[in-house]
Amino acid sequence: MSLDRLETEDPTGRTNQVLRVLAVLSPDGVPRDLLHPLTGILGVDTDELDELLQRCAAASVITWSVTGQAVLMHRLLGRVLRERDHLDNTLIQTTGLAVNLTGQQLIPAEMAWQQRAVAADLIDQVEAVWTALSTGSPTAEDDVTAMLLDQRSWAVRQLTTAADLTRAIDLGHTVLTDSERVLGADHPNTLTSRNNLAYAYRSAGRLTDAIPLYEQTAADRQRVLGADHPNTLTSRNNLAYAYESAGRLTDAIPLYEQTAADRQRVLGVDHPHTVIFRSNLAAARGEASDA
Repeated sequence: MSLDRLETEDPTGRTNQVLRVLAVLSPDGVPRDLLHPLTGILGVDTDELDELLQRCAAASVITWSVTGQAVLMHRLLGRVLRERDHLDNTLIQTTGLAVNLTGQQLIPAEMAWQQRAVAADLIDQVEAVWTALSTGSPTAEDDVTAMLLDQRSWAVRQLTTAADLTRAIDLGHTVLTDSERVLGADHPNTLTSRNNLAYAYRSAGRLTDAIPLYEQTAADRQRVLGADHPNTLTSRNNLAYAYESAGRLTDAIPLYEQTAADRQRVLGVDHPHTVIFRSNLAAARGEASDA
């Protein structure tokens, strides 16, 4: 059965929607669980969605993985569907559906290590959607673009926490470059992307690469967001910690002192972040006294 006939036999348009979404996700396979939120979008239940996928498989438009837990679409068919979306000016709509799916399944930070295998596959899906969206020249005005860049920032943090540091650094560079190009160098999300890359470098023990990024982020956040903004204070704490890790206590301690005082002034003496900052300062002072 041809693709056109398969779509024509479904006047609801649901088959067309599902296939278009699959076309912008990873060609290496899409977990069935990732597609389950489509039930709410399409107005069907899980059994109806599975029946739709089975019809597509019977028509050889998609195939199942060996385990039956992932859906695969031939790369050529995926390209045809993406090009059709691009010509019909519906690519942003399709990628928006895909971003909605991936966004519902991001792994929280406290589960990053335990769920690292699931997260690694999800990151592949997010990157595939970005690749598809990029053919349409994404802009800062697109909500889909902003959400997708946020998800890619999550991916860098996830990989860093899961100790997949080579991939974290490589993706961190790419996300920072894309954020600067699409959003601009001073956009808060771009500054977050730079901070994420610095964090990946620091986690890899590459402090000579991390410190300049932390310095630039702290300076830019103060200029763009203001000296008392929580992200600015966090950046200064991150920089102080990197200085401390590099053995530069004479740089770290004054920065810890200033940041702890500012955090207490802004948030109050008993705020959890104030307590953490004071603890960091005490640890650095203790390290200096032992030296």
